Amino acid sequence: MIRARHGLGIAVVVLAAIPGIAEAQAETNGAISGKVVDEGGSPIRGATATATSVEYGLERETTTDHQGLFYLGLLPVGHYSVSVTAAGFQPQVYSFRLGVGQNVPVEATLLRGQPELREEIVVRAPSAAMRTATTGINLDYRDTVEELPIADRNINLVPRLAPQVFDGRATRYSLVIAGAPSLDTVMLLDGAEISDPIISVAERIYLEDAIEEVQVLTSGISARYGRFQGGVVNAITKSGSNDYEATFRYEFHNESWNERTPFGETQIDETNETFQLTGGGYLAENRAWWFGGYREIPAKKTGFVTTYTGDAFVRTDTEERWQIKLRGAPAPSHVIDVSHLEFEDGSQPGVLSVLLPAHLDALPIARSWPFKTNSVSYQAALTQKLFLEFQATEKQLRFVLGGDPAGGHPFLDFTNFTVYNNYWWDPSDQGVRDNETAAVNLTYTLETARAGTHSLQAGIQRVSSILGGQGRNSVTGLSVVGINPDFVGPLSAHGEPSFNLENERALRLQDIDLTGDQEIESLALYLQDTVTLGDWRLDLGLRWDDYEGSGPQSEFRVGFDDLAVRLGLTYDVTDRLQATATWGEYVSRLNDGIVNDATAVGTGPTNRKWYSGPSLTGLTAAEVEAIIADDSQWLIQGRFLSPEVMTTYLDNNLRPPVAVELGLSLRYVLPRNSGTLVLNYIDRDFNDLLDDYVGGVCDYEFLEFDHPDPCPAANLTVFRAPSGNVTGVVDTRVWANNPRARREYQGLSLQADYRPSTSWGVGGSYTHSRMRGNYEGQSESGFGGPVGTLMGDYMRSRPEEGVDVFGDLLPDVRNRLRAWGQYRSDFRRGGKLALSGLLSYSTGAHWNRQAEVRLTDDPEYVLDSGTQTRIFSRGADEFENLLQFDLGARWEVPLRGKLRLWLKTTVLNLFDRDAVLSHQTGGLAVVEGAERRWTPLGNCGPGDAPSPSCTGFGRITGPRSYQSPRQFFFTLGLRY
Repeated sequence: MIRARHGLGIAVVVLAAIPGIAEAQAETNGAISGKVVDEGGSPIRGATATATSVEYGLERETTTDHQGLFYLGLLPVGHYSVSVTAAGFQPQVYSFRLGVGQNVPVEATLLRGQPELREEIVVRAPSAAMRTATTGINLDYRDTVEELPIADRNINLVPRLAPQVFDGRATRYSLVIAGAPSLDTVMLLDGAEISDPIISVAERIYLEDAIEEVQVLTSGISARYGRFQGGVVNAITKSGSNDYEATFRYEFHNESWNERTPFGETQIDETNETFQLTGGGYLAENRAWWFGGYREIPAKKTGFVTTYTGDAFVRTDTEERWQIKLRGAPAPSHVIDVSHLEFEDGSQPGVLSVLLPAHLDALPIARSWPFKTNSVSYQAALTQKLFLEFQATEKQLRFVLGGDPAGGHPFLDFTNFTVYNNYWWDPSDQGVRDNETAAVNLTYTLETARAGTHSLQAGIQRVSSILGGQGRNSVTGLSVVGINPDFVGPLSAHGEPSFNLENERALRLQDIDLTGDQEIESLALYLQDTVTLGDWRLDLGLRWDDYEGSGPQSEFRVGFDDLAVRLGLTYDVTDRLQATATWGEYVSRLNDGIVNDATAVGTGPTNRKWYSGPSLTGLTAAEVEAIIADDSQWLIQGRFLSPEVMTTYLDNNLRPPVAVELGLSLRYVLPRNSGTLVLNYIDRDFNDLLDDYVGGVCDYEFLEFDHPDPCPAANLTVFRAPSGNVTGVVDTRVWANNPRARREYQGLSLQADYRPSTSWGVGGSYTHSRMRGNYEGQSESGFGGPVGTLMGDYMRSRPEEGVDVFGDLLPDVRNRLRAWGQYRSDFRRGGKLALSGLLSYSTGAHWNRQAEVRLTDDPEYVLDSGTQTRIFSRGADEFENLLQFDLGARWEVPLRGKLRLWLKTTVLNLFDRDAVLSHQTGGLAVVEGAERRWTPLGNCGPGDAPSPSCTGFGRITGPRSYQSPRQFFFTLGLRY
């Protein structure tokens, strides 16, 4: 990989050498390019190509060059009619839909004769895949997503229909694209990044009915996109049209209508409702348009089961969202968009017990998430060859999590991730996750006699991400975490749990006041040149990224830059078959969570101490609370997080993680442009992965990173009270690139789209993959943010084996199929019926055989005891395979004029399969002589069928351990 601390100077020199500056980080439009020839195949110079938007009436015109080529860029997404005319020839007219980021080819052969209009050529599935080296999928929300049996049209979930995309483990919305850690996906909305700064999922600041289309990019990705190792999800919203339109949607479902899992969970017999209203039209025909909407969930009730006791409880969610978008075209070649979105989500559990062996959702906390987003963009075709785009967005996001000031101390069981006291977040401390984005770009096309045609692109993009708040983890300021498997004892006669405190096996968290925010600024410059010469096309991309971070204290600064190259070579074997090879580097962003580990902003600064008292068993909750408040029981210093005293550092020579990809693809256009087939192979290696090092970090010269200068004395950080007295000493922690960390991915996918008529079509994707390594990914542990491995922690206190075991990684699913079909019938006055089916199959997810083992004492470490997680085998065991068929039916009938009434029924898991997708996999490290072996924790072994009766290994902790049972969803709507 090419690296440059002075990459800016290189990029500026290259920019100066290019006669144009081009396109932005995120494409929100499409393009049409083509070639016009006569009957003998000779190019026609001076032919006129005119593209007319069906929705907006905008008309763009250009002429062909001496090679008969033309290009129309920055076209709004939608349906187009393209006419091709030339003096002395019969014209042709093409009709198709242009998707986001697509370049639709028009190959026109004009016949000599009178200029009489020939029959219009309707292209149902334009072969846009033949005009790009990028592999991915475009999902149209108006037709495809609306008709398919998809209950949640969230843009974090819909991309799972794409090839080479897997479920992440950080949250239920996380995505793993082409083997990358789930923190390394970029989510875009109308050109702006809306990824959560820590876990990368898209913030839900939009209305699903307002989404126009989602594009998923998985390999061979242009240099205009950055800040990822995995892929890009690019969504755009509707913008109105020359027709007034309105949609009212009433969604309703009831848990009692669903089947139960074998867990036998309690279901809530109340109808949950969602109301959504959208509308759009024109302010001035062919010149100005508007689109807006409102969504409300008045009270959605969901049943849950507590992890430990299986008690049922109900969580009530409310939600309001609204947005408005204005689009104007002072001239057909100039388009301006302005939009505003607001979102507020809240939840309130119905269980108010002070002490409850709880699921996290059972906490009686009034929670809300207010969001606001403002954006503006401008696109202009300055000439036939020069195109300009500008985009800027401001996003404000708050987490308002409230507790009860009368609450006690929270305590958690990490083994089951169970909360035993409900008062968790301080209600006065809001979380902040804001960002600002801005980009300026140009596209310039150039035709040469010998060097072919060029589409030169370059741009500059800035993203500023701000993190703050949530400085107090509890109202009381104190909480305790049990990390030993026996922290929770048996239930008492009254059904309440007992607790066990073992010396040095429980942590006390003491909150520290927070001041200030942290900010990470990134600046990117990129160049992309697509050269077409005969049957060959060459893609050359260059991207430079620079990151700078700052925190509440002036002594904290971090920065790095990197220069990445992306290449593609395409050969048109025939006019329908194309072969492409790509090679590229994808540079990850500087994750806010890693910086937060050093600034302590956004995670709640805490002083962590280990329990130093005698080991006690059978304690009541009141007895545990009394021990938490007793400082004399917590004398062993653990980690210390505070903006004012840095105990965690970022390596001076920190480099961004980089994925190096080799891609091969074959693309075939079906006869009559009725569809496409894409066979794609991806091989990725992930390099310079980030990890945290604890204990003796200043001595780890062999790890090839430079410690902070000056390094804290004796590898330790001392922190003092305002009086100057020493109040604690902790082991220094450093985030650095880990040369031992390995992660690799190989995936082969087949993607199909076949639409022989407007009545029916089929599509889908199949992926066969292998994701291997010793680095699970920064958030695959399920904690949500970046979590380092054990490879560099307390290296003299633990055996090397079991730390960096290589094997199949947890997110890997060896075989994965998503196939769908749609059939439409028109009964005229009787309405229209659309039937759809979605088949999902995947092999079982992996799990590790692991257990906690004791660290040996080392006098140079503060934390010279405790435990580490030892892995005995990585990913060798799998859960059950998933097979599910979903069915959808949508009936639309005319009422009066343009007014339509429609009803949609969605049935998920029609055949009610109940595969086990997860269960407890805890184990023990049993010492036999000089050897350790793994054994299940409890009375169930790996070969036993998991069931709720298991009290240890294999125990089902709730209905979510099973495949979701048969579920029914209904939607009633009006459309005008």
